[in-house]
Amino acid sequence: MFGKSGVNSPTYVNNDLLFTYATQKLAASSLKIPEYTISRYIKSGKLWENQYFFRRSPSTPQE
Repeated sequence: MFGKSGVNSPTYVNNDLLFTYATQKLAASSLKIPEYTISRYIKSGKLWENQYFFRRSPSTPQE
């Protein structure tokens, strides 16, 4: 998940958006996991920790 973070960051519950991050690196740092782990889960579409999906925001170009 990428986008804005901070005090005004949107957080939803019940299978909706929970957190957004400006970069993959910030997401990895916040979750205390390697950047490549997030990249792998974005590419595979699988659940991380059997609980969360990672995805790029529509405005983020695909690599």
